[in-house]
This record gives sequence, structure tokens and C-alpha cells, in this order.
Amino acid sequence: MTDEKKFTGWKKTYIGLLNAATVICIILGLMIHVGGWIGDDLVKGFMGIGRTVSSGERSTTSREQALGSFDKVEGTVAIGNVVFAYGDEYNVSYENYPEAETPSLKLSGSTLKIEQKASNRWGMNDIKNRFSGAKVCITVPKGTAVEVDLNLNMGAVEAEDMTLGKVKLDADMGAITMKNVTARKLDLNADMGAITLEQTTFEDGNMKAAMGGITLEDVTFDDCELKADMGGISVTGSFSDLEADCDMGGIDVQYDNADCELDLNADMGGITVNGESVGRKYHR
Repeated sequence: MTDEKKFTGWKKTYIGLLNAATVICIILGLMIHVGGWIGDDLVKGFMGIGRTVSSGERSTTSREQALGSFDKVEGTVAIGNVVFAYGDEYNVSYENYPEAETPSLKLSGSTLKIEQKASNRWGMNDIKNRFSGAKVCITVPKGTAVEVDLNLNMGAVEAEDMTLGKVKLDADMGAITMKNVTARKLDLNADMGAITLEQTTFEDGNMKAAMGGITLEDVTFDDCELKADMGGISVTGSFSDLEADCDMGGIDVQYDNADCELDLNADMGGITVNGESVGRKYHR
């Protein structure tokens, strides 16, 4: 076989593999968007997280720690969900972590620093499913509004019925969900997971989902910029300025105030504004 034929054969194989990978990514993205965070179950099953195992197969630690007051939470959680809620005091609890990979908690001035590392941060080949149900819960007293700056490699973030300050969340593989939350500024990024906000009020927002949909339901804000690479965008509520860009998926916007400004773009999908189809680009 000549070198030219070998090169041609290799090139065809490479292109075939690339096309197959693209199709898989598209299917995953659509599953995540259509099913909300159906990708959560998909990822858990694929990575080995979420299976039922006997207690003898793993050694986990649960702990609750009362701390002094703090007005900011920052750090990195390699594996596990993070939940924000109101409580009677400033408190952090975690559960279902292996003994050697529990979160490190440190109060530095008025900042709570969290570091949770895993020997394999993606949880690949975790036969014993050591991180099943791993979760960090952060509670603060009512009337407070802590700032948040967290990175998550594999895990979801939840906040409900509370007020927050500036919020910056970067989730590599996991959903970001907020319900009945008031925040000053939201900077949310989900590489593989949905972003969902319900009955949430904020001033400024910047949200991006690389593989997953963005849903803002019954929200109130001044300015917000949304970007979805692979997944749809849906917004309902009252706002002043909305910019939404969707590479692969549709955009659906319903607004209450007639004086709002819209800049919408959908490369592969239609745009609907207050129930009316307006094509793939819309500006008002």
C-alpha cells in the first residue's frame, strides 16, 4: 500500500471518528436540555456515581461544624453537590465522603474557604461508588446575604428561599438550580448541565451553558446575557435588557413589560417572543 493510500485511509478513519463524536455530543446535549437535568442521571450512571452499594463497600464521613460568621464562601469542590439554605446559625455540614477526601473548611477573616479534593476528581472507574450521595450543606441565618465564588468539577449547586450577594459558580459537570432567590449579581457557568432559575430576582446576570439548556422562569432582573452552545433558552418574567445567543437550540421569551430591550440570536433553531415566531434573529 502506498503512503498516499495509507494517508487517505487514516484521514477517512479520523473524519469518521470525529463525526461520531459530534453526533454523541449532540445527543447528550439534547437529552440534557429536553429532560431538564436528565444528564445528571446519565453522568452518574456512566461515571459510577449514584449506584446503590452496601455499607461495607465504602467508608464515608458525615460531619457538622458550627463556625463564626462569614459573608463570603469560596473554594473548590471536586466531587459532590453543594446546597445553600437558611438555618439558625452559620454552619457547614457534609456527608457521604470517604475519610481521606472530606472537605477542608477554614474561616479566613470573614470568608469561609472550602477545599475538597479527590484522588480522581472525575470519579472515573469508581467501582465502590465512594462518593454516592456526597453533599456539602452551607447554612446562614436569615437576614444575611453571603457572596459565593465556587468551582465544582462534578456536582450540582442548589439554593432556595434565600438572599445572596454576588454569586459566581463554575460547574464542569453538574446543574445549577435556584428557586425563590434574590441576588445582586449572578455569574453562572455550566459546562455540562442545565441552569434553572425560578421566581428569582437579580440585578445583573451572565450565564453560559456549554452543553445544557438555560431556563429562567418567573424572574425579575435589570440586565442579563445568556449563551447556550448546545441547548435551548427559555425566559419568562419582567426585565429591562436581555441578550440571548443560542448555537444549537431554540429561544423562547415571554415578557411582562412592554419597554424591555431584546437582542436574540439562534443559529440553529427558531425564536419565539410572547408566543409569536420571529425567525432566527430578533432585536427590539
